[in-house]
Amino acid sequence: MKLFLTSALFLGISASPALAMGGWSGNGGDGVYCGESTPVELLDIYEARTMRGWNFEIPEDSSVTVEAQIEKRLRKLERLDPMRVAHFRLYAAGFMAEAQFVDARLVDIPDSQHIVVPEGCRIDQVAIQREPELPGDKRYVISRPLWDLMDNTSKAGLILHEIIYRDVLRLNHDNSKAARYFTAMILSTQIEEINSETYVSTLKSLNFLYFAVKGLLYSFEKPSQKFYPHDCTPVKLPDQYQSEAVLDLYENGSVKEGELLCRQMTPIGGRGLKIPVMKNIQFHENGRVKSSLLWNEVLIDIGDRRIALDGEYYKGKPVSFHTNGILKSGTLRDETTFETSNGSEVLVGAGVTVELNELGQLISNN
Repeated sequence: MKLFLTSALFLGISASPALAMGGWSGNGGDGVYCGESTPVELLDIYEARTMRGWNFEIPEDSSVTVEAQIEKRLRKLERLDPMRVAHFRLYAAGFMAEAQFVDARLVDIPDSQHIVVPEGCRIDQVAIQREPELPGDKRYVISRPLWDLMDNTSKAGLILHEIIYRDVLRLNHDNSKAARYFTAMILSTQIEEINSETYVSTLKSLNFLYFAVKGLLYSFEKPSQKFYPHDCTPVKLPDQYQSEAVLDLYENGSVKEGELLCRQMTPIGGRGLKIPVMKNIQFHENGRVKSSLLWNEVLIDIGDRRIALDGEYYKGKPVSFHTNGILKSGTLRDETTFETSNGSEVLVGAGVTVELNELGQLISNN
């Protein structure tokens, strides 16, 4: 994918005028142009093939559609990042409706920072992407002469390039290197070989800001970023509760500890109950929540009783759970009666932090 580029196609087609649109800026995908009789190869593919030695599966059957090739690549990415893929599918499904094909050259924006070009060839702009500003504007503008010179694999790659960049549009990238790398990784056989840990490390090195696991979005940086995807609502903590973002995984690829990108809801156990979590969150190896801050009050079931926990996150008091999903510690919103291990009952006041055993029995309160 590529940052919004203004595209320039220096095609050797004298009849095609350059499309120079005053005040219209953006980014888009590049292609390697070697003449009208040679297929145009997506720069992302050429670069990864020649500089990294990556392999790309090009269907022997040229009738394999662009849509089929896109879906094949997304299915491979889905095992690592299903939430991102869900959004990519939506963008891909609407791509053609948001695209305008022009019989023209496009004005280039030199943000690719590529360093290799085949002898006798040049890098031409195939597409422009920018946020529509006026009625009738399309998000994508594509040079039909270059598009027609691409095989279906490069066409699929161009669409992936555009929708991937759209997903990270507000990350303030100033060149398309990270976008091209990620696009090529999805298109190549590399995507079949990497594990979750390597994938997360790659996202972080590409400055993609967030990673999704089981419906939760984790941040690679402090929550001062302005980019919050998927209607994710940030909550800024007082300075004394700020910390560096962390993302630590178990060997099976599940999250051990992570910095949530924003406030979110997540299940805590087998009853389907979800709690409002934010900031740092930790998980047991069985995938259940170990501890987190709450951004709102929550009702927790303990046996046949239901207790209310305080959600005053700014106090910096986390809620924690045992491996079986039973509450381990939390701050009470209301006065509550608890059983103890000897069968007695204790009334605990509102605002008090309690500690319970794996049966939900009171151990201590303070």
